[in-house]
Amino acid sequence: MRRSLALRIGAVLALSVLLSLIAFVLAVNAVASSAIRDLSRANDRGTAVRIAPWIEQYFRERGTVRGIEGVLGRVQHRDMGSMTGPMRRKGYGTPLRGDTMALFSNTGELLVATNLPPTFEGREPPGRNGVVLRGPNGATARLYVGSMLVDRVGPLERQFLQALRIAGAVTFAVVAAAASLLVLIVSRMVVRPIGRIAAATQSVARGDFDLDLDTRREDEIGSLARSFRAMADEIRRQEETRRRFIADSAHELRTPVSLLSTQIEMIRDGVYTPDADQIKRMNGYVERMTRLVSDLGALAALDTADDTNTPLEAVDPGELVVTAHDAFVDQFAAARVDLSVDVTAALPPVNGDRVRLAQVFDNVLSNALRHTPPGSRVTITARSSDRGVRIEIADQGPGIPEEMRERVFDRFYRLDDSRNRAGGGTGLGLAISREIVAAHGGSITIEENAPSGVCVVIYLPTARAAS
Repeated sequence: MRRSLALRIGAVLALSVLLSLIAFVLAVNAVASSAIRDLSRANDRGTAVRIAPWIEQYFRERGTVRGIEGVLGRVQHRDMGSMTGPMRRKGYGTPLRGDTMALFSNTGELLVATNLPPTFEGREPPGRNGVVLRGPNGATARLYVGSMLVDRVGPLERQFLQALRIAGAVTFAVVAAAASLLVLIVSRMVVRPIGRIAAATQSVARGDFDLDLDTRREDEIGSLARSFRAMADEIRRQEETRRRFIADSAHELRTPVSLLSTQIEMIRDGVYTPDADQIKRMNGYVERMTRLVSDLGALAALDTADDTNTPLEAVDPGELVVTAHDAFVDQFAAARVDLSVDVTAALPPVNGDRVRLAQVFDNVLSNALRHTPPGSRVTITARSSDRGVRIEIADQGPGIPEEMRERVFDRFYRLDDSRNRAGGGTGLGLAISREIVAAHGGSITIEENAPSGVCVVIYLPTARAAS
């Protein structure tokens, strides 16, 4: 059974609010009850203090407090301050609200009591904090009135507590209703954008990248929406790259296959007899397909390679550069292009795959050889850089517009259709080079080589920086 996230969030928030309200109401009730009891005890103690002088007078005149029970029940609060002399023997006033009163001796013995509840056990309350009465010959007793003796709350106090509970219940109901509405709003605010993101995942799975996401929010959900949109854009870009790669691969293979098939068909039909030039041309088509298949295989290997399993070793970048120079110097000389090398002594080693790094230099120098006119120069330099080695390969060719320098690293990208095909390029060399350099933690970029040409800049971190 599917459980709604909105219901879960709403239930948790509602439970939290209800528990908080219940705790608040109980706390208020407990504090109010305690305060009322304290007030009741204070009032009753005040009563005890007011009648204490009258009882002390009775105590001193009679020498005992026994027999005072009948008098205690007729003491009136407002008359306490005026009772002097022989205690107004003609009458002691009206009853004192039927209050519970008790006198205890200095040893805690119950001497006199009025209106005691049936549950009272006859023991003096702990703490012995009754009002002290002084009799003849240093005798003392302690007086307790009402709530000083038994824990009780008067009628007015009970009415107040009842009114407080009713007010708490009404407040609880109102706040609970408001909280339920607020919980509903908040849960919808949280769940609705999550639902949109869930719908967006299904759209991306279907190949639909037109997403309805609110990326303007400045909270975690907005951040999640922006991250998801960025991921979807990257997936779309990769999907477009994949489709273009498949289409370009088919096109690149179709052209030489078609030409080769036409040549073979004409020979088979006796249109002409193959000569050395025809065979050479046909072999060129085969070599072109071989290079393309080889580059496609290299890209596939790089895409699926696990860098953690690639054997790496400390490689001398200066040695790599010199080796690449020696491998190409004759080809450049045949094209009447001067290839020079300038390597700083004792370059720090880089941590890498010697074969793959050599392939990078082969690809870049092959491009430079194809696009540098006769009588020009190509220079290779290698210098120590910030925590790495900076290698530059600068030519004096036609150059590359700045807005296209990043795109030339895309697979099968060409500035024009004839530039690489005429020279035998597959359009994959720089893409392969970037993959290899990135796998080594470095970078490869193209800069301007004034006054003409380009400078391919390869940065490789040193072995210590890479680790």
